Amino acid sequence: MEWHVKLLLRPGSTVLEERVRLRNRSDVRHRFYWWNNAAVRVSDDSKMAPIVDAPRAEYLVGTAYATCGRTQEAEAKFQVASKASTPDQVLWAWLAAQKLPGFDGTVWQERLQSASADAEGRTQTSSFASWWHYTAGALQAALGNRKEADTEFEKAFLVPDRMMSYHCTRLARAEGTR
Repeated sequence: MEWHVKLLLRPGSTVLEERVRLRNRSDVRHRFYWWNNAAVRVSDDSKMAPIVDAPRAEYLVGTAYATCGRTQEAEAKFQVASKASTPDQVLWAWLAAQKLPGFDGTVWQERLQSASADAEGRTQTSSFASWWHYTAGALQAALGNRKEADTEFEKAFLVPDRMMSYHCTRLARAEGTR
């Protein structure tokens, strides 16, 4: 099985295109190709603004800009993402702040610890417990507390999935940092 993933950010465009190709080279009788081309402009009335404007999205788009050599656009996205203050977005704010000049690890350590404590508290009171377990685990991983992170990630799978928390937890475990 062979995978190819290509992200395109064309000059002057605000659309990030994703092209995924899957090919089975081992079986000549059942060879197949799969393409996924996603390039969608988001209009103001699409109700997608909370997702598109989220610090996570700002950080990821900033990373794509940086990879493409568009440093000014990347820095602007990192600036926006680094201002996040809600517990479930502080991780992305921290990651973005690391990409900016003047990063102060001590200040961010305190913010990460505070957000982690808040997220752990919300696991007991929110109907989105799996999301908050994922968030607490990701923040613990960012703080370097791998054992505590793994414990929170395990708990995320013991309650109903909300807000794609199972998917995010699997990604965080695979990456080891988020």
